[in-house]
Amino acid sequence: MHRFWEIDEMVRLLVTNLPVTNFGKRKRFRRLRTSATAVALACCSKQLSAIVLDSLWEDVFDLNQLLKCFPPNSWEMRDGEFAFLRCPSTKEWDRFSSYARRIRTFSPCSIPTQVRRVSLEAYHLLSMQTPNLDHHLVPNLRSIHWRSDSWESIPFLRLFLNPELKNVRFDFPDDKAHPYRSAAVSLIPTRALTHL
Repeated sequence: MHRFWEIDEMVRLLVTNLPVTNFGKRKRFRRLRTSATAVALACCSKQLSAIVLDSLWEDVFDLNQLLKCFPPNSWEMRDGEFAFLRCPSTKEWDRFSSYARRIRTFSPCSIPTQVRRVSLEAYHLLSMQTPNLDHHLVPNLRSIHWRSDSWESIPFLRLFLNPELKNVRFDFPDDKAHPYRSAAVSLIPTRALTHL
């Protein structure tokens, strides 16, 4: 193997300059590195895999991307929503967790035509079954932008609000007097609150 591949900084630089999937003219969408080249590079060696996977999973715009790391026989898309067919095993959670720990930015529903919903039953299962992650589904999350057109998913935000968050933005449904609004706001670390 060429010495270039042994220098993590060089590999990281190469990965950040791979072709990207462009979901629009907005710059933040250009960071989605889902190219076949990146995936092939991740499959080359364990040394490269860690660096490339960190890059591939750094920014997630759809929770379903992560949830689909569970085996296909454990979930289905039902009426446009992700739903579990059974509880994942400990081994399946380990695989899920290895990807969840890589996510730094989560902006669900930022690209409405690309995003499918997660069923309330799936959120319930996630909140009850999240093992050994200090009850945070994405433990290394630094930035989240949550958009919701209903209050039903708001109680499950606690799965994402870890103490390390630096940037939190919520777009709540129109009813500003709803009791979930103040409950959700009370969970947010003060330094991370940027917009409600």
